[in-house]
Amino acid sequence: MSNLFGDDGGLFNLNDVTGGVSPVAATAIVFKPWHKPRKQFVRDKQWWYHLDFLIRRFEEYKEINTIKYFGLPGGDLLDINFFSKKMMATDKFESKKLLVHGFIDTEAEKERADIRLSELLDRPNVDRESKVEHYNFHALSKKGSLALKRVGQHGAYHLINLDFCDGVFKQETIDSMMALFTVQFNKMLDTPWLFFLTTRADKEGITQELLANLDRVFREEVSDDVAFVAALEEYRREIYELAREKKSFSDDKISKVELSEILQACFIYWVIRLTHANDARMQAVSVMKYKVHGGNDFPDMFSYVIRFTKQATVRADALGLAQHHTEPTSALSEQDKSSDKHAAIHKLCMSLDIDQLLVTNQNLYAAYAEDMKVLLKESGWDVTTYDDEMKA
Repeated sequence: MSNLFGDDGGLFNLNDVTGGVSPVAATAIVFKPWHKPRKQFVRDKQWWYHLDFLIRRFEEYKEINTIKYFGLPGGDLLDINFFSKKMMATDKFESKKLLVHGFIDTEAEKERADIRLSELLDRPNVDRESKVEHYNFHALSKKGSLALKRVGQHGAYHLINLDFCDGVFKQETIDSMMALFTVQFNKMLDTPWLFFLTTRADKEGITQELLANLDRVFREEVSDDVAFVAALEEYRREIYELAREKKSFSDDKISKVELSEILQACFIYWVIRLTHANDARMQAVSVMKYKVHGGNDFPDMFSYVIRFTKQATVRADALGLAQHHTEPTSALSEQDKSSDKHAAIHKLCMSLDIDQLLVTNQNLYAAYAEDMKVLLKESGWDVTTYDDEMKA
C-alpha cells in the first residue's frame, strides 16, 4: 500500500516556531503538515476529547464560563476555529466561551490572524477579549520581556497548546516553557488545566546545546531515579538497560529509534521534576506519534496531552501562636510522585502511531480528510488539489 501521508522533507522552515504559516501567494498552493488528515485526527481524538473530558468531568468547570486558551495559532487560526465549532455543537457548553490569547512571530501572519479573528469574534462563544499578539514564543525566556508580562496579565490558562511542528527544539524553548509553567503554577490553584505539546523527537530536531543538556539529564538524573527507571524497566527494557549503564547519546549502541524515545523520556522527566518542585501533580493522559521528516523511518513527531493540578496547601504554624486554623495539608507524597512517573512512561511507551492507524482504516482517513478540507475552506483555502497532494 502506498504511503498516504508522504514525506514532509523540505516543507519546513526550521527557524519558525509558530504552529503554522499559511501561503497567500496565488501562484501555488502548498499544504502544510498541520493540514494533513492525521493532524485533524489529533485535533479531534486527542485535543478535543480531553478538553471535552476536562469540562464535563471536573466539578470546577461547572462554574467556569470562560475557557482561557494560550497558543501559537498561525494565521488561519485553524485550532481556534475547530474548538469553537465543537463547543457550539455541544449542548452542555452553550453558555461557555473561548478566550484566546495567541503569539504569532511574523507581521504578515499576525495581520492574517487579525482578519480571521475578527470573523470568529462574530460567534457568540468566542470572547470579545480574545487577541493574537506579535511576539515570538522564545521571548518568554527573557526576564522582564513584554511577552512575559502579557502572559502574566492574561494567565492563568485552562488550556495551553504549543505546536512546534516545524521548529527545532532549542534551549530557548525549554526556558520559555518554564516561564509559562511558572505563571501557571503560581496562579492556577485547585483547578485542573491542560497542556498540549507537539514536538519533534529526533537528534536532528534538537540543537546541540539542548541535546548536550538532555544527555546530562539522562546520565546523571534519569538513571538514578528509582521510580522512573522502574517504569522504564517495565515498559521499555532497551531504554532501561541504556539508563542503567548511563550511556551517552553519542554511544553507537543507541539506535535512532531508541534515541528518539530517550529524548522524549528525558523531556517528560524534566516536566515531572518541574511539576513536583512546584507542589503540583501531572498526568500524561494521551501520547500520539507520527512520521514527518525525511530520512527517518520511524515516528519522529510526538503529540502530548498532559493534565496538571495544583491544590492549595495549608502549612502548620511553626511557632504555634495560631490556635484556630485549618489543619495543615501536605502537597505531594512520594507515592504521588512515583505514580506520575509511572503513568507518564506508560503513556509514552504505549503511544498511538497515527500513521499506522489511518493507513489501515481508509474510511477514518477519508472522514478526517473531509473535516480538514472544511476547516481550510473556512479560512479561504482552495482545496481542489487537496486529495491528490495528500496521497502523493
